[in-house]
Amino acid sequence: MELLPGHLTPLLQDHLAHLGTWMPFAQAATMLERFTHVRVSQTTAQRHTEAIGLAYEAVQLAEVERIEQDWPDVEAGPEKLVLGVDGAFVPVLHGEWAEVKTLVVGEVGEVVEVKGEQVVPTHTLSYFSRLTEAETFQRLSLGELYRRRLETALQVAALSDGAEWIQGFVDEHCPEALRILDFPHAAERICQIGEVVLGCGHASLAAWQRRQVHHLKQSGPSDLVAKLTSFAAQHLSHELIAGIWPIWRSVCPKCSIRPFRPVAGQSAAGLPRVRISWWWKRG
Repeated sequence: MELLPGHLTPLLQDHLAHLGTWMPFAQAATMLERFTHVRVSQTTAQRHTEAIGLAYEAVQLAEVERIEQDWPDVEAGPEKLVLGVDGAFVPVLHGEWAEVKTLVVGEVGEVVEVKGEQVVPTHTLSYFSRLTEAETFQRLSLGELYRRRLETALQVAALSDGAEWIQGFVDEHCPEALRILDFPHAAERICQIGEVVLGCGHASLAAWQRRQVHHLKQSGPSDLVAKLTSFAAQHLSHELIAGIWPIWRSVCPKCSIRPFRPVAGQSAAGLPRVRISWWWKRG
């Protein structure tokens, strides 16, 4: 048996690193002792988890560099893939927060009928995350996308909330993908436009918001963007509205918007913080 540095066997080090990625290091040490009767300190749990994490990061970076240098052929993979990209703020040291970007890739199942509606399940999800800038994340994701054989997929759906950096990610890795805009985020932005133009206390605000969201859900974003531009013509310099237009104008010509229709026992939580199921464009 090949022992690694330290008093833990390779199997115990593997267990400790897994626990250290799921919970605080002190709890990881406690759980390891409960399951294996091997006592380690919080410091040991942190040191082993971070060391293994750094080693895995180095392996992933080496794979990206190999692909960039050799551009190896991609073996045939699934015909249909779905990917989601998003960012979420997480606590770091000294009370500060930072955005971790995450990619999730999954395969697409066959259409099934649930309560009279056709839905499309996903499976075999895998994840890649980094606390880094968008451009670096875009590059480092290459290894996972190569492993999942994105290049050979005949159909790809890309889910997002429409953020500009995510559109750049899709432009780089799968520009022909069907883009699916996160319906709740789109609806939220529409409601905010109404609040700016009409005012939060306006008597007809709620009714206006319901009409626009219904239109978005049933007909999509294309003609709605023109209507909203006219509606908010006198408020385009407002900070909130000015931040929305670039996203809508770049995303809407390329995307579809669909509400969340989960399969029984399946949720969209497997996609990074995107509360959306996805709709597959067949044919």
